[in-house]
Amino acid sequence: MNSSITPTPEYQEVHFADGYIYDRKNSAIRHEKSPCSLDREHAAVLEVLILYRNQVVARQDIMKKLEWLKNERHLEAFIRHLRTHCFAASESVEIRTVRMTGYSLIVADENIKFI
Repeated sequence: MNSSITPTPEYQEVHFADGYIYDRKNSAIRHEKSPCSLDREHAAVLEVLILYRNQVVARQDIMKKLEWLKNERHLEAFIRHLRTHCFAASESVEIRTVRMTGYSLIVADENIKFI
């Protein structure tokens, strides 16, 4: 994992350009086309990706941060859920798999706002 964390202010919500809103308090992603409730585990994975947005986060580093993750397949299932159920219709948010390495939440700085 890159040692430089993208500055992330304290926040209650993260607003993405295409109408997706991550509501931290309620662990939910709100959007008119695909609202998505998150359990605390899914929310924790998303928060790691937000913290290191636009950087590759190694699977091992995510597993270290989130010690409750059982194995890499477990992590893959969480990522798949975020992609297919929570951000499926998004044009401004992409969760990329970096083969043999990890994951990256891709979102341009002008497309994300912390509230």
